[in-house]
Amino acid sequence: MSNSIEFEIGGDEYIVEDASSLDSWVEGLSSFINEKAQDHYTYAFESHSEHHDLDKHTQRKISEAVSDAFVKFRKNAQDPTDPDQPRDTWEWTVRQAVRQAVGLENPDGVYFCPQEDALDHSDFSRLKSTLDDIIDDHEGEIVDADDLYNEIFSNVVMKMQELDTSNEMDSYGKPPVKFIFVPGLHPNSSIDDTTVYLDDLQKIDVESEGFDILMKLTGVDALALMEALNVDHTDTTKIENWVSYSSKQSVGTPLIPISSNNDFNLLYLLENAGVNYGTPMWIGELSLNEIIALDPLQDIYLTGGNVGINDWNNGAGWVMDMPSSSFIKIGQTDWLNREYGYEMECEAASISNNSPVQKKKPSLVIDSSPSFG
Repeated sequence: MSNSIEFEIGGDEYIVEDASSLDSWVEGLSSFINEKAQDHYTYAFESHSEHHDLDKHTQRKISEAVSDAFVKFRKNAQDPTDPDQPRDTWEWTVRQAVRQAVGLENPDGVYFCPQEDALDHSDFSRLKSTLDDIIDDHEGEIVDADDLYNEIFSNVVMKMQELDTSNEMDSYGKPPVKFIFVPGLHPNSSIDDTTVYLDDLQKIDVESEGFDILMKLTGVDALALMEALNVDHTDTTKIENWVSYSSKQSVGTPLIPISSNNDFNLLYLLENAGVNYGTPMWIGELSLNEIIALDPLQDIYLTGGNVGINDWNNGAGWVMDMPSSSFIKIGQTDWLNREYGYEMECEAASISNNSPVQKKKPSLVIDSSPSFG
């Protein structure tokens, strides 16, 4: 005996071959599902917006999430939990990080779904009473009305999601997001440990972590800087510290020369920093579209932006525009971080795996460990 059912919804006729099967209902209502999806789907994200302003709080949430994404992705590549299981791509890792940062997905993986919201506000809800009447009138075995409604609703939403070709990067890919780079500053490090004290340049603490960061950021020769600062040569302990530090350096062409004929030099920076202490750093505005296009397991190059010293406690400090001929190369043990403390003004920057042309120098190379690639 046939258990098929014929009915009408909104003037259109439908046939379900087996009224007791949810799959049969989905098949019989396929044209209804497709039509409703076409009528009500929405684009969840702005399409290629170049003017989607992000406030300071959102920028910092995103930059912190992206920094964590670098750590997670590299760790999984170096020591995968299960090497036989496929791993998330870098693009997916960044997109997931952005979703969590801006509140589109909670840590348990529950997704924001604008398609459900759009459908709930449509006349689709009237379908419930129509299905109740159809089911009540059928004399054979039939599915539960609530189960049927939920199944149809779910299938329409899935079809709407297929029609939505936008993604997180349409809203968050182009707007500038501020990042900093501090050599040796990992996401779990304390920003307090990056401080270099500048109240007396002749007595700068060569053994401090802040000094080490300053030297790695600028790439200058320690003994040459000691001479330029007129460090007291009678202070043998101080001189020994400088010599000891210098012996461990691998010095090339510095990113910031100690002195020069223009204002882009280390002495000018130190004398004009305007703070007794601060964090040596690079700071710049990057787009997530550039970051998502990276291979994080290869060398990364930064161009543009600013370099200088910032007291993140009060926003004081001094930064200089990085010349177009300069770049910073970072390897696998360093990564970008969020801005700390007071908001700082900075220039637009660019990030890529592509090595700048060789004539671009000076450059800073920070690559203290082999690539995971």
